[in-house]
Amino acid sequence: MAAEQAEDAEVMAIIPEYAKNGGYVNINQTFWSIGYMTETINASINIFMYYTMSTRYRTTVQEMFRGRCFPRGNADTQRNDADDGNIARK
Repeated sequence: MAAEQAEDAEVMAIIPEYAKNGGYVNINQTFWSIGYMTETINASINIFMYYTMSTRYRTTVQEMFRGRCFPRGNADTQRNDADDGNIARK
């Protein structure tokens, strides 16, 4: 944030109309919006690129989520194991 303000101050010293209330306010907002959008797209795409290109990253992600999202073993077997002794038998 401080670096962005320093860059703005340098530009405003050269071109005073570049200030947030100057004549080039639309250009200022447009360039900052494009910068933020590019940053967001980059961060979103990186996850999928790493997952596609790196087997080490892929196995790490799968191991991380396997215990939480994808339990090991058959779901029916786990359900039966958890229900043993808790079912009222007639």
